[in-house]
Amino acid sequence: MNSSENVDEIRFLRAFYLHSSELDELYNFLQKVDLTSLDLVDISLDNHTEIIRIFSDYFHNHIRINSIYVTSTNCEKDFGNTLSFLEKIQNVGHLELNLRFPHLNVPKDYIIPVRNSLKSIIIQEKANTVFVNSRMIEYIVENNPNLDEYHLFLNNFENYKMIIETVVRRKLSRRDNLCFHKSISLRFGISSYEAFFELSNYDYSENLPYNHSRIPNLPFDNGIEITFYNGYLECPVCGEFDSIKICGRTFFF
Repeated sequence: MNSSENVDEIRFLRAFYLHSSELDELYNFLQKVDLTSLDLVDISLDNHTEIIRIFSDYFHNHIRINSIYVTSTNCEKDFGNTLSFLEKIQNVGHLELNLRFPHLNVPKDYIIPVRNSLKSIIIQEKANTVFVNSRMIEYIVENNPNLDEYHLFLNNFENYKMIIETVVRRKLSRRDNLCFHKSISLRFGISSYEAFFELSNYDYSENLPYNHSRIPNLPFDNGIEITFYNGYLECPVCGEFDSIKICGRTFFF
């Protein structure tokens, strides 16, 4: 990127450092800008704030956004506002969520209505947060055929198994209908020995119909990505391959 491009990049960057009594300045700014043509949205919240509610009132995601990042820490009072904002996300290439809502109940039918745009997704559940549910995963996988990168750090081990089985089922259903072949990568963050053992001993052969290889005697190296499963399946019509890779990165403290 040359210097003139750098200047243009800076020109479109806006940073706000506001006291809670100065939120009118944010209102005034949002009323003057076009939020329908954003390239990147990065929201980081710590402690109770009205920012996400205010931004959500002006946010409309009809035109594709390259990336959306949402980090919410110690914002239990903004739980409803955060969920309402996420429900407005419809058209984004990369979505990354880092959520800390310990012991709060996300509705079991809650979804993020993004369609025909996602290519990669990262969800990190922190401090006993349980955000992901089966309907959400079904919806995301069903409606985003180009999604091939999943990075998930979850608190409920059963959701890992649900995600594996949902992704494979939907992927192979597309294969049955036409020659639509992709390489899928599932990367899981694992924070307990129990989850590590469960994933390493999961019966991939019975549940996944791929030709596959597995690595025996998996190590416990903290922070090292470990491959649990590599699978591929040749299409009898065109000879192309579907493939899937399932990995885990361990974090034992």
